[in-house]
Amino acid sequence: MIYETIVIAGLILILIAIAGNKKIEFEKIKIGDLTNVQRSIIGVLGIIVLILGIWQPFLEGDRINGVPTPTPTLTPTPTPTSIIDTMDSTSGWETYIDDESGSSINIKSITGRTGNAIEISYDLKERGEVGIYKEINPELLSGKDGIKFFYKGGGEPNTIDLGLRYGDVGETLFGVGWERATVTDDWVTKEAPYTDFNCWWPDDNCQYYGNKLDLKNVGKIWFCIVNNPEDGDVCGSGRVIIDDVQGITS
Repeated sequence: MIYETIVIAGLILILIAIAGNKKIEFEKIKIGDLTNVQRSIIGVLGIIVLILGIWQPFLEGDRINGVPTPTPTLTPTPTPTSIIDTMDSTSGWETYIDDESGSSINIKSITGRTGNAIEISYDLKERGEVGIYKEINPELLSGKDGIKFFYKGGGEPNTIDLGLRYGDVGETLFGVGWERATVTDDWVTKEAPYTDFNCWWPDDNCQYYGNKLDLKNVGKIWFCIVNNPEDGDVCGSGRVIIDDVQGITS
């Protein structure tokens, strides 16, 4: 390497300065009869060249004699988070009960999969529906391919619905559901790509939007427990614990 050549050159100059008053022939070059001033100049020059050869690799981030040059610490580029809601608190979440079935619901914060989670306890009558919802900034949904969440639950098996509701007149509702899904002893994941969301209500709005979800219009996120007897659901009491609502990223 060039640095090694500089070091060798510095050493040669120092040797010439030392041997400058002696009759020495080095590769047909005669060294001798140098004055003390000349020897001093050559010696100082050799020392400077030697020092430059040794320290230059450290200045440029190279290695010499097996000792690495410390590299500057780079500040990592922030990456967008995939978290939509940690579900650590019930703050901001509202409960919903359909008007006719006589079902009931209660929510509270309990220990979850990570941190805390929201437990939905309910007594679901035939064809009843209960749920929780929260206002959401649609920017939390953008840049992702869909939504996933973790849950576990017990009691009678019923349907879990995930909904995204517009802030327009009529509050257009897009959703996806999982039949007889509420009962599971361990934490499981449900994933809902945006392409799986269908417009559920109201019909006029669904026709207007062409059954196509537009994230910019979303104002609320919903989780509902629904009893659909025709799908094999069984009305009764139960609970579902929801945690770590995240965006699906490819």
